Amino acid sequence: MTEGAPSLHELRELDREECRLLLGSRYLGRVAVPGPDAPVVLPVCYALDGDAVVFQTGVGTKLDAAVAGRVVSFEVDDADPLFHRGWSVLVTGHASVVEDPAVLARIERLPVRRWVPGGPTRWVRVPLERVSGRRIVPRGSPLGASGPTGPAAGAARIDPAGGDDDPAG
Repeated sequence: MTEGAPSLHELRELDREECRLLLGSRYLGRVAVPGPDAPVVLPVCYALDGDAVVFQTGVGTKLDAAVAGRVVSFEVDDADPLFHRGWSVLVTGHASVVEDPAVLARIERLPVRRWVPGGPTRWVRVPLERVSGRRIVPRGSPLGASGPTGPAAGAARIDPAGGDDDPAG
């Protein structure tokens, strides 16, 4: 695009419900935790559990942040680089380790699979204390949360076990 040329796209803010729908439509996101010198951003497989993002982690930076009740951010997005459309959702909240047996029993049934099996893990919960989201859409488009690259777009989701759940095959 040349300098001064009108954009064919616009940025739209998403409301909390649209953000929740989009959060629930994916399973791979990024968590940003305070590091010793700078924030550390790491990928995690996650699920939405009511008004919180939950994920498993082993010993390390993410668990340290949860044990300390630190404020962390969680981000998930989707993009269509060919058509210059996409969205992103950012959640910020105080991380905590899930200890309640009833909550653990519930979240252990969620479809969260670690990509790298390994030692013991703990569940971390990030409540949706602050939620924001944005979507890039064609200028003048009436597209809402289920537009292209949204949860109803029919985009294939890669299964970390090696397949995909694209109904088209």
